[in-house]
Order: sequence, then C-alpha cells, then structure tokens
Amino acid sequence: MSLDADNPFAAVSTLPFELPDYAVIRDEHYQPAIEAGLAAQLADLRTLAADSRPATIENTIEAWERSGRPLSRALNTFWSRQAADTNPVLDAVDAAIAPQLAAHADAIHLDRGLYDRLAGLAKRAEGGEVELDPASAYWLERTLQAFERNGVNLPEADQERLRALNS
Repeated sequence: MSLDADNPFAAVSTLPFELPDYAVIRDEHYQPAIEAGLAAQLADLRTLAADSRPATIENTIEAWERSGRPLSRALNTFWSRQAADTNPVLDAVDAAIAPQLAAHADAIHLDRGLYDRLAGLAKRAEGGEVELDPASAYWLERTLQAFERNGVNLPEADQERLRALNS
C-alpha cells in the first residue's frame, strides 16, 4: 500500500528533530499512514527473512530497526494526538487499527523465517563469527524472547487459535 504524496506522513518531517507538523496533519491522514506503515514494515521484514546472506548486525538488526520508521512516525503522532485531543474520527481510527496492529504483531512474531534469521545471528555470535556490541546483544536476546513468548514455537493449529484470540 502506498501513501498519497499529499499525506504529511509520506515523507519525514522537515521540522527540527523530525517533529510532526501538526499544523498540516488532518484526522484523515492517520489511518492511511498507519496502514501504509504496517504494509511497508511487513514487506521489509519479509525481505529480511528471505535474505540468503549470513546474518550480521547490519543486514539483520539494523535492517529490522529501519523497517518500522514510517509506522513509528505515524503511530507515535497518532497516539500523542489522540491522548491529548481525541474526537470521534480519531476514536474510529483507533478502533479500526487495533485489530490490524494485533495481526501485524502476529505476522511478525509467528513468522518462522524471521525467527530463524534472528536465531541464526545468535548462533553466529555464540560461535564467534559475529561480535555483538552490548546493545545489539540485548536487542537480539529480547527480540528472540518476544518471538518465543508470542508463540513462534507453537504448532500451526495453536498459532491459528492464538491469532484468532489476539484479533
């Protein structure tokens, strides 16, 4: 899903520290930006999972962190605005995106390819092939733990039930 060029979330803000320009953001900009961010992140993570190169910090952890930037921009701005000044339109956006966010989390944390990519990086680090700095080691440990706690090792039938419960 691509985002219309007239949507302020289509590009990084030019304000200091890339702060959102609330003067040009309208209520109807949030949902398309969030949905485009969800789709873009999943596409990026599928590419990461399919990467046949040996896992490294750059092509795994850093690529993962880059993948969610447009989504983070839209969600952080939305949640800040909604908490401070909600209205029926923003409440409807929140209701519409809640199940999409649950499905998005499941699409990530129940993806065996992504998990295997991260586990491969952990194995390479344990074997001394890759040196992880403390921040990367912590990120990798916590992310693998999140996959495991969110059901990546469950049988497929149980994963489907979990998806239904989460939605």
